[in-house]
This record gives sequence, structure tokens and C-alpha cells, in this order.
Amino acid sequence: KNMGSSTSQEEADHSVVDDSALGYSVPFFDFVDNLKRKLRGDLILRGDLKYESLRKVWNLMIEAYPYMIIQCLGNYDVQLAINVANENKIPFTIRGGGHSVMGYGTINDGIVIDLSRMRSVNINANKLYADVEGGCLLRDLDKECSLYGLSVGTGLISLTGVVGLTLGGGIGYLTRLHGLTCDNLISATVVLSDGKIVQASEHQYPDLFWALQGGGGNFGAVTSIRLKLYPIGDNGTVGFCSLVFDGSKKKELLTFYKDWINSYEIPNELSVFFFVQKSSCSLISVYFGDNPDDIETWMQPFMNFDPLIGDIDTRKFDSIQSMFDSGNVDGNWYWSKSIFFEKFTDEMVDSILHNSEIMGTNSNIEIIHLGGALNSRDSNETAFYYRNAKFEIHAICRLPFYNHDNSVLDTARDWAHGLYNDLNEYSLGGGYANFNLGDNDRVSKSYGDNWHKLRQIKSKYDPKNRFHRNNNILPFSDT
Repeated sequence: KNMGSSTSQEEADHSVVDDSALGYSVPFFDFVDNLKRKLRGDLILRGDLKYESLRKVWNLMIEAYPYMIIQCLGNYDVQLAINVANENKIPFTIRGGGHSVMGYGTINDGIVIDLSRMRSVNINANKLYADVEGGCLLRDLDKECSLYGLSVGTGLISLTGVVGLTLGGGIGYLTRLHGLTCDNLISATVVLSDGKIVQASEHQYPDLFWALQGGGGNFGAVTSIRLKLYPIGDNGTVGFCSLVFDGSKKKELLTFYKDWINSYEIPNELSVFFFVQKSSCSLISVYFGDNPDDIETWMQPFMNFDPLIGDIDTRKFDSIQSMFDSGNVDGNWYWSKSIFFEKFTDEMVDSILHNSEIMGTNSNIEIIHLGGALNSRDSNETAFYYRNAKFEIHAICRLPFYNHDNSVLDTARDWAHGLYNDLNEYSLGGGYANFNLGDNDRVSKSYGDNWHKLRQIKSKYDPKNRFHRNNNILPFSDT
């Protein structure tokens, strides 16, 4: 309680932490000393040199000051941290990659159970799976997979945590061909709220396994996962296209994109994402077919619009995975809204164009091309509900670290809400949980008709809602 104050070290060491919110009942020094001796990893407290850097998360808009950060090295440390938190009635959160838009990897006046040092990736190229620890980033997995020309559908930014992405669904370039990241989950090691360690799969704890496939971090601390892998392209080389157009062509390009993507029989091997900015628009496409050069044929209709920058070539897939990293670095403020659609209509084009004219210079609209393998499963087959989605539209605002201005943020948020409200009537009713900013109504809508079953499973595995720093699914015992 006295850490960081002007109290003498002797007084601090022997002070009793008697905060009702924490429930400590032992001298703080003894509590800390005992925990440090038991841990394999490190314990960081307020006042320690590492504290200030470690308390921060990717989205610096989220500021929190945990009482302590436990840097775990394995299941033993995670179990110990959860047990200690439970015994002392201390709130906690799990941090994997720390890339949550909502900043769920930190907590005020609680314990951060930090998995960021647990980053091993083991590839079994013969049986086509990867074992991935809870702190791994996409780039860790991408680099190891690239040695064998393999991959699994993951996100678009290599700084993202693999496990957190998987638990929320996992949308990326390979979604049309091989489904969501969670569709390729084989098993997971989970430390439950009572400290018990279990292996969840189709055959063990199948209800928990179902919930982990899109239900987020609500059910336990996932310390490792096994993911199915696939050969991609020509030994990891794929077709790539990046086109940038002048903003004066937004209307005709967006209309053409809508007609083209609705009319053509586009193979699942091809994903085409469209981005709208205030003064420009752009297109990114990746082709995973056997002949990567075929992407030039597919993208030729867009080349006819005379892009300012046109790049069509073949690349290693892991290099494409990191191309957005520079615009999504730690320390910026981020705000986002997401919503799913089954059809792309003229009315949606008009709404997007209108909102692109009033957006800030640090905002953009992303149209994510879905369908394909995503639609091959029933909506109740996993916790991820919107299996009929053909598109996701994502409004994102980025305020760089040198421009943290609350008034600019408020304007950006109002704009994102406005776009969401304009498009909502054409939508499927819910959005992508990994981009949901914690609104309770939107959390339930993200899971559609799976919401009741998720609450039942939450009540079974976490009845006291100890895992609450997430897009929270309330157990039935907690209103």
C-alpha cells in the first residue's frame, strides 16, 4: 500500500495491507517475499524499475495501475498466481500478447498475470500442427511456419497475440480458404478459476473447447494451444497485390468492388480487402492458389482504374503478415467498431462514402472480405456465431503518440459510432468480438443465439466471474 510513497523502506516493509478491495491479511513484505520465493518467473511491484513500462499495453488510451505484475514462465506460475489472487480476494487479468484494443491485458489495483515471456513455438511439419505458448505473437508463429511453407489463418498484424486472437475468432487473409483461427484449434491447456489445469479438446472438456472457439478469455487462462497447419501457395510464396488510388475515385471504385465481389465466382484462395481513407482508397489482395502469378489476372480489372501506386508480385506470406505493423505500434490511442454483413449493397456504399468525407485523417474504414470456409460451419458449431457473414466492416481510429488529445479522440469516437449506426440496419446485428469495445449489449449481440449456452459454460467453469477482464460473459450467478 505504501509502495511508491515517501514512507521509509522499514515502514513500508512492515506495513499491513488492509485494503478491503484486496483483502490482504498479512504484512505486505511477508506476502511479497513468500510469493517471490515460490515463483519461477518475476514479480514486479509499484516502484520497481520495470513497473512503468510493463503496466502499459498496446493501446495507450487504456491507463491502469496494477498492484503487481507476475511474469510467468509456465503453468506452475500461472496456477500459483491465480491461487494467490483467489486466497487474497484480489482481482486479476491475463495478459497474452497485450494487443487487446480494449486494454484487457491490464487492471487497476489488481494482479496482471503476464504470459509474455512464454513464447515458444514448436512446429510438427509431418503432422501439420503447431504448439504455441500463451505469450506468442503472430510474428513468432509466422516465422517458424515460414521455414516449412506452412501457415494457419491468423490476423493482419504480426504484433497480435496468437492465443487472444484465437479465443476471439481470428480473422485474416486465410479465413476464406481455411476458416477462422479458432476453427483450426485442436486443443488448449487451460488454468481454470480454481487453479485446476485441464486439456480441452473435442474429446476432453468438449463444452469448454466449444466455448474457447470464439468465446474469448472468459473461461480460464489459456497457457498454450495446438493449431492445425496447412501448406500455402508455392512453398510459402503467394500472390500479392497492393493498389492505392486517388480519393476522387472512391465512389466508382467502391461501387465496382461491390459489384465485382457480389457477382464473380471468386475462389476461396483469393481474399480482397478494401480500405477507405479521407483522401484516398486502397486495396490489398492475397492469392493462395498453386500458381501465385495468377493474381495478376484476378486483379487486372482494378488496374484499369489507374492506381497511383500499383504493386502486383509474389511474396513470402510471412512478409505480408507484417506489412501493417508500422501503423499499429505500441503507444498510440486506438478506437474501433466492427459489424458483420451478408450482403454489400448500394446503400452501404453511400454510407461509407458519406462517412469517409467526415472522418479524421487518422481514421479509416476497412472492408474485410469473408465468406468461403467461414460459411462452411453452422452458427452453433463453435462459439463464433456469424457464420453467414460475407463481409466485416471495421472503423478504426488511430491517434499517434504525439497527438494524445481528448477532444480529437471524442471526435473520432463520435465518427466511428456514426458509421456504425448508419450501417447497422443492413447488418447481421453483431460484430467481431476482438474489436468490440466492451459495451454489454454489443457483447451479447456478438454471440447471437450462442449467448445462453456461453453463459451456462461460464457458470460451470468460472461461477464467480474471476476472468472478467474481457468481453465479459456473465455467469448466471452474477447479474
